[in-house]
Amino acid sequence: MIKPLIILSQPKSGTYLCSEIVKNLGYTQSYLHLSEDDYTRYDPNNIIEGRHNPNKFKIKQPLSVSAALILPGSFAVGHLSMNKHTVECFNNFTKIVLTRNEQERAESWNNFFNGEIRPKQSFVSGQRKASQVSAWLEVENIFHLDFSHMISKNTEVIDMLQEHILGEVKHNSMEILETSLQAETLTKSNKRRQS
Repeated sequence: MIKPLIILSQPKSGTYLCSEIVKNLGYTQSYLHLSEDDYTRYDPNNIIEGRHNPNKFKIKQPLSVSAALILPGSFAVGHLSMNKHTVECFNNFTKIVLTRNEQERAESWNNFFNGEIRPKQSFVSGQRKASQVSAWLEVENIFHLDFSHMISKNTEVIDMLQEHILGEVKHNSMEILETSLQAETLTKSNKRRQS
């Protein structure tokens, strides 16, 4: 049985691009974005509303309860800190830790939190959360995926990802990347939508 999977990502590091890749590798998308004390379940048929008004889909619930909603063979995402509690919540999960160069994250953050898509918000909170997510890199049996691996269509890394989460390379990694990069996702930047 395939374990449930969690994508632990720095903010603006390609969370939903990675989600598309994992979905195209055969995992079931739960549409859950987990936080320590709530979760957001987005409507896949209403991406625009989710992009502009995420609080509409937010549900208060402790992480220990919301993590249990992720069934074997499915996945969720979150910008979650690494601490004793979160490690316990995801003990039996396959884990992907997603990072990105800070300057690129800052640019993407400022494009997204610009008052048009979401209310303006300082990148300081994004920096703090990114630092907390980075601690997961010290945990055993995680797969570290960087935004640059996805955007540059690094098939070697996606082959390794397949081996990590599926036990073998079952899919054509270039096809997975190209399909995933073309998808309309919840937080895809205007810049990447136009490219």
